[in-house]
Parts: sequence; C-alpha cells; structure tokens
Amino acid sequence: KRAEKRLAASAEALRRSEARYRTAFQTSFDAISLTRLADGRMIDVNEAYLRIYGFKREDLLGKTSISLGVWAHPSDRIQISEMVRNDGVCLDYEVAFKRRNGEIFPALLSATEIELDGIRSVLTVIRDISGVKAAEERTAAAAKALRLSEERYRTVFQAVVDGFFITQLDDGIYIDANQAFVDLLGYSLAEIVGA
Repeated sequence: KRAEKRLAASAEALRRSEARYRTAFQTSFDAISLTRLADGRMIDVNEAYLRIYGFKREDLLGKTSISLGVWAHPSDRIQISEMVRNDGVCLDYEVAFKRRNGEIFPALLSATEIELDGIRSVLTVIRDISGVKAAEERTAAAAKALRLSEERYRTVFQAVVDGFFITQLDDGIYIDANQAFVDLLGYSLAEIVGA
C-alpha cells in the first residue's frame, strides 16, 4: 500500500510538473522551439512561435528551420549550431529571420543543448526585437535631425555680419554670441558666455 501511495504521489507530482512546464512553454511571449540536435527537426513549438512566424503547428513539426525558410541568412544557423555543439549554449545572438509571408524581422536568439526523452535536443528562445530596432532607428533619425539643425543654426548665427547674442531672460547672463559680437566687445567667447 505504501509503495502504491508513493507511486501515485510520484505520478501526481510528474503530472503537476508537466502541467507547469506546458503552461510556461505555451504562455511565453517569446518564440520557443524544441529541435533534435542531430538533424534539426522540430519536436515542438509554442504559440508565440506560431504567431511570430505565421505558421500552423502542422506546418512545422518534423520539419527543419532550413526547409521552412525562416532564416534570412542561412549561414547564421550554421554558426549558431556550431556554438551550441561546441559550447552547449548560445546567448543573445542577433539574427534576422523570415516570417511565412516573407517579411524579415530582427530577433535575439538564445539556444541551449538539452536531453529530451534520451535524445540530444536544442531548446531555442527567439525574441522579436522589431519594436526595439524601430525605436533605435527613430532615435538615431531624431539625433541626426537635431545635429543638422544645430549645424544650420551655427552656420547662420556665425555668418551674420551684425553682432548677435543670446541671454537668459531672467538674469541676462550670456548663453551664446556670434563672432561679430565677440569682435565688437573685444573679449573672447569664453569670457562672454556665463557673464
């Protein structure tokens, strides 16, 4: 009876563990895939993987990422596979992927070698960073526009033959002055600004 109870308790613990794994696996916001290390065939993918790539589960299982054409640059897969085979892990590797509709998107890929039912496998987590890259591009464009605007301001401000200066409204301290103003007063710009 005790052995039966221990066996039943072990079975229940295994069932709960499997339920926790399934919940974590399926509810992750990142795409997760399990593939066989030997041939790269997909064993399982989560819902985020299906959503991000635009595939149905039946389109993927048993296939390889190469045959599905998800790599924008297939040489990345070779490099990542070598890292996992040599080091057992690959962390935050930036790579470009292709959705089912052909759209290319940037992602961070992390992969680790695991054993699954006695088979050497790879657990891969892919984070779509399209939003991050778009924000970086907008920030870079805004910084470039600001730099160009500053250059135009400097060119115009310094090219004017009349003396110009900018002061703070509340206390009259000089913030900036053009060369004509500096020449008019006979001081250096460093002596004028802040005075």
